[in-house]
Amino acid sequence: DSTISPYFLKMRLDSTKRTVIIAASLDEAFAKTVSDAAFAISKNYPLVLIGMPNWDGFKIFSAKNAYKDFPVHFTTPYYNSKTILYNTMLTNEYNSRYKAKPSDIAYKGFETAYMFTNLLVKYPGDLLSHINDRSQIIFNEYNFRPVYFKKNPKNPDYLENKHLYIMRILNGAVTREW
Repeated sequence: DSTISPYFLKMRLDSTKRTVIIAASLDEAFAKTVSDAAFAISKNYPLVLIGMPNWDGFKIFSAKNAYKDFPVHFTTPYYNSKTILYNTMLTNEYNSRYKAKPSDIAYKGFETAYMFTNLLVKYPGDLLSHINDRSQIIFNEYNFRPVYFKKNPKNPDYLENKHLYIMRILNGAVTREW
């Protein structure tokens, strides 16, 4: 949106208070426009910019000198710490078989198969009562909660992971903030 500019933001913000801007768009051009405007006034207007989960893949944020020392935040239900033993095991095996690094989908598939297989073995016939058992987590924390389409049903329509990580893009690097 071409109306979002440093002037546009200045007219709506108070320089004595911290402002949170939630930029709820998946569009890279919009992400650049709002980030440019926020970055331009960030020295005089304390603000936090929160984008969408796909923003970590935008080229505009990958350069180390883009938005120098100005963090951009986003949420994700998935975080893979590179220091976990299973990460090393999967990376080595994947590289041995396919001569490539595993994608995020490979990590997610490995984790899903590992976690749910172990939960099924550990709790045969009663998986849903133990779906949030932390003993089987290898990469991510989960907080599965039931989702209902109808009022007062006996069973949920599905389970949804409600756990989110807050990530930060700063000087071209993506890190877990909390």
